[in-house]
Amino acid sequence: MPGRVVVLCPLMVERRAAARAVGSRAEVRCTGPGEAAIARAVRSLNPAETALVVLFGVSGGLRQMGEAPAISGVIDARTGERWSPTLVAPGPGAVVAGVDEPALTPSAKRAIAERTGASLVDCESHAFARVCASAPIAWAVVRGVSDGPDEALPAQAAHWVDDRGCARVGRVIRDCVRRPALIPAVARLGRRSSRALRAASGRLTALVDHAGATIGVDAAR
Repeated sequence: MPGRVVVLCPLMVERRAAARAVGSRAEVRCTGPGEAAIARAVRSLNPAETALVVLFGVSGGLRQMGEAPAISGVIDARTGERWSPTLVAPGPGAVVAGVDEPALTPSAKRAIAERTGASLVDCESHAFARVCASAPIAWAVVRGVSDGPDEALPAQAAHWVDDRGCARVGRVIRDCVRRPALIPAVARLGRRSSRALRAASGRLTALVDHAGATIGVDAAR
């Protein structure tokens, strides 16, 4: 019997973008950020009822890439363990490195790139791939690039999202009032994230269409 496609998004803004992209063709959930949250979400799925699970959202760039390269591999930046997605969208492949803490500076991104050979970095892909492989369950990763290899993120950014993946708007405003120099960085990050999500949404749509054509898929209920 056909299964469903489930899209897991660490952040609520990512969930909204994914829901617009796939409509009723997939079930879209916000998991909250980090490896524990994404692993918990995958374990909650029934492999017998799930044709494909997709991790969707934004990531950091470790090398100059397009805004949403096809993800052809995942590596745990700490252990070196590697996985290959069940389904890869068409296009030149990129490897995403999963890390335990956000890579906020160009030097941190450079170190991860040199250690892993990856092109992108996030905080969930390694846990996602590990649990999917052990389930087992078919999986894919779609990531847009919100900040490039030479771009720094504000140190405060790690505290601008709560455990449910919702933006802490009041915290962002307070940080900007206390440090007005943050305002251009916040605006720039917002613009880049919006572009990254638009590009990733197009790739997600193509991936879900491809899944529907190649594996049994029920419309989300």
